Amino acid sequence: MSDQGIQVTPGMVFKPNPDFLSELNDEPGVRATRNAYAETAAVHARAIGEAIRDTGAYARSIRAEGNTVLSDDPGAAYIEFGSVHNPPFAPLRRAVDATGATLTDRGADPNADTVWSGG
Repeated sequence: MSDQGIQVTPGMVFKPNPDFLSELNDEPGVRATRNAYAETAAVHARAIGEAIRDTGAYARSIRAEGNTVLSDDPGAAYIEFGSVHNPPFAPLRRAVDATGATLTDRGADPNADTVWSGG
């Protein structure tokens, strides 16, 4: 596609806004909705974390920050993605899935940030 846009009909050209997604995500209503999805996912993740808990520290470490659900527990990566000796429990991914949101991993590194989009 060129900078000239897309010919829709004779005399009419569609020019997509290259900043559409960032502008949309900056809208207060969209931001509030995405944050609400994150809060809901955090509740689900804590419930899943309680079911697999040893001390309860992992479940207590799960929180929503803006539109992101995270855990700062030192064992979070092993709980989420598993290890040689442990299966992946994936509480954060399962919780996001339970909200109906779409999860997107940033690359193949399981220690990289994971992002999701609500709705």
